Amino acid sequence: MYRKIKNTLLCLIKWIMCVFPIKNRIVFESNPSFSGNSYALFKEMQQRNISASYQLFWISNGEEPPINDKNINIIDISRKDFRNLCRYYWFMATSKIIIYENRPLDKLNQKQIMISLQHGTPIKQVADIKMVGYGYDYVLCTSNNLNPILSEVLHVREESLINLGFPRNDYLFKEDSEILKSLKEKMVIWLPTFRQHKNKTLATDKSYPLGIPLINNENDLLKLDNILKKLNIKLVIKPHPAQDMTYLNIKSLNNFKVINDDVLKKNGMHLYELIGKSSALITDYSSVYFDYLLLNRPIAFTNDDIQLYKQGFVFEDITEVLKGTSLSDLNDLLIFLEEVNSGNDEFLKEREIIKNWSHDNLDDSSSKRIADFIEKLIH
Repeated sequence: MYRKIKNTLLCLIKWIMCVFPIKNRIVFESNPSFSGNSYALFKEMQQRNISASYQLFWISNGEEPPINDKNINIIDISRKDFRNLCRYYWFMATSKIIIYENRPLDKLNQKQIMISLQHGTPIKQVADIKMVGYGYDYVLCTSNNLNPILSEVLHVREESLINLGFPRNDYLFKEDSEILKSLKEKMVIWLPTFRQHKNKTLATDKSYPLGIPLINNENDLLKLDNILKKLNIKLVIKPHPAQDMTYLNIKSLNNFKVINDDVLKKNGMHLYELIGKSSALITDYSSVYFDYLLLNRPIAFTNDDIQLYKQGFVFEDITEVLKGTSLSDLNDLLIFLEEVNSGNDEFLKEREIIKNWSHDNLDDSSSKRIADFIEKLIH
């Protein structure tokens, strides 16, 4: 009964808010806040001084903005009291443009423009998951070749897909961070997708003693760290934001580093700056694979649970899309690191084919293209 009353009140609040006129305001969303495509586009629009005519706001779930952006206007959704809910729906119903990528936001006013930047080109199946929301106007994509696939998977109109590239990929080609400039060793980045979601669902029946593939115990971790030292390589692992961290039993060592979004924010660094500095990528079913293709560098996959991964995949034969070295155990990982160190790249030509198929734009100007697109909409 309580939930029914609450939902009725929320519907009433949304309806009332729609009566108010639209304001020259742009709202940005990402999860984690201040990250991904939305943040990269936000920085581009800041540089253009769009804030002179449009107020720029961020939806935040209680998270602090990056160290270089302390004066951002915040819509705090961490407080669930009635007054704050009214404030949230007022902003969402009266803002001219809503730019989002993670939460499936719905259009509350037909005079608004809703642009979904997406979290990336999906590899994991999302057909039964509400990804885009209702009332979207445009959905960002990277290639015309992907349009029919994404239209079906995301349940969006194919004509709504705009192939301008993902803004976050621009950071792959930047090196503004002083920390990254000072890094002398080769660096390999490991970006696993979630296996145990924060919402307590399990994406796979396969279990790992330390919570990640390939490394089964502390001795394996120490052996890996020693090999990394000999090769003069840093291996940086960043768990997926949706990963339930209680399952992970790994720690940073001298050459094996575990980081999270808080570490990046404290250092004023965008994740894709770090990725761009890397000499190779280790991943599995993460959309970062398609992004990393732009760099034309070695990629390895920890896909030993491919038959057990419950969510399934967008592509009928995933092996036709994922081009790189398969890693089944620690020894495979050590061999891959040696190959990276020696400069060998067996899958270069095969990756090139997938790169050109999945990206219409191969440059560092996606933020500019989408900002130009938005400026044409509002002028």
